[in-house]
Amino acid sequence: MSTQAQTHRSSMRKLLVSIWRCGGKLYRSYTDGTVEKEYLMNRVERIQWLKERHKQLHKECQASPSKELKKEKLLIKDEIERLEFNPDEHQGGVESFR
Repeated sequence: MSTQAQTHRSSMRKLLVSIWRCGGKLYRSYTDGTVEKEYLMNRVERIQWLKERHKQLHKECQASPSKELKKEKLLIKDEIERLEFNPDEHQGGVESFR
């Protein structure tokens, strides 16, 4: 294969072909033949993992604050709040309003 053909092939974008779940894992298949595997977490595990990551980022921000770390920390905090939100708990009494 020529160098030009190799360069063209390596510059092609990797496109998603299919996604499937099996045994607590999520698989993604791409046009270049690669398959990525991701372990799925339930909501409680995800919240716990995010809280641990938030603590880690907090320590990193104290050591050397940067915009990127602070932004990631805020995004994680927002994700935790989104996952912990229970719409049934926060209806505001609309159902009893007359």
